[in-house]
Amino acid sequence: MTAIPPPPQTLLTSTTLAAREQAVAQAESELVKHEAPLVAWADHLEAGATALATQVDALWRRVDGLARAASGRGPELQEQLQRLEALQPSPLSVLAQRERALAAREKAVRVRAEVAEESRRQVERLAAWMAAAKPQLEAEEAQVRKVVLARQAEEAQHAEQARRAEARKAQLRLVPRALAAVEQVEAPRPTGRLTPPRAARKTVQAEVDFESDTNFYTGFSDELDEGGGLFVATVNVLEPGAQVEVQLLMPNRVRVSTPGVVRWVREVNDAQPEIFPGMGVELVDLPEAVRGAIRRFTAVREPLFFARAA
Repeated sequence: MTAIPPPPQTLLTSTTLAAREQAVAQAESELVKHEAPLVAWADHLEAGATALATQVDALWRRVDGLARAASGRGPELQEQLQRLEALQPSPLSVLAQRERALAAREKAVRVRAEVAEESRRQVERLAAWMAAAKPQLEAEEAQVRKVVLARQAEEAQHAEQARRAEARKAQLRLVPRALAAVEQVEAPRPTGRLTPPRAARKTVQAEVDFESDTNFYTGFSDELDEGGGLFVATVNVLEPGAQVEVQLLMPNRVRVSTPGVVRWVREVNDAQPEIFPGMGVELVDLPEAVRGAIRRFTAVREPLFFARAA
């Protein structure tokens, strides 16, 4: 008969409990096979012992009657009575033992039923918790994904800004070199047309850099020659058509002096105080070196847009 192994001194898991239950079931099955012939044999012997005890009792009664009739004159009858009394069989305790084993098994069944019921309640509570926790977990995971995507987008934005900043720095390093070739350039006076003498033109001084309100502007074309020029941020605007002498200070302390014509004016607007007033000046007959420097500057700083009415 297979012995039931003792409980292992390990962490309880479904696998270990299943192994133990299988071992118990196998031991119970072998025990039933072992008990069946033993019970049959005990029943057979008990029936024979009962019949034999009946015979012994009947014979004892006859001998006892004879002994009484002999009035004590037959000592051999007394000895026979003693021998017959010694033949009385010892009562079997098999049934009592079977009853005790059965009571223990019934108790084990009741305990298993109680455990099964408690397990069912715990399983139901676990199932309810899982049903409530699953959507909450999905919501939390969605929130985490949202945060991760937001951070990734932010990091990508920062990386793009850093890349653009580096590209701008690289372009800025090229601007002074381009402007160095036009340092202290004065645009030639136009020929072949009437141009007011320098003394008749009003001087407009302006400074343009990468953060100034003063900036170059273009129209629908990116070229200064086609509707473009210089927006001079100032409250002292001149009338459109005024002839001016522009003295422009560019980055790297490069100075450019060139004639120009006021083409449009932006007046002070109290409703839009963030928009600086000023005037758009068309730059006349710029040298090619100056145009090249301005193109390099506007490649770094985007020019303003102004579409003049036809």
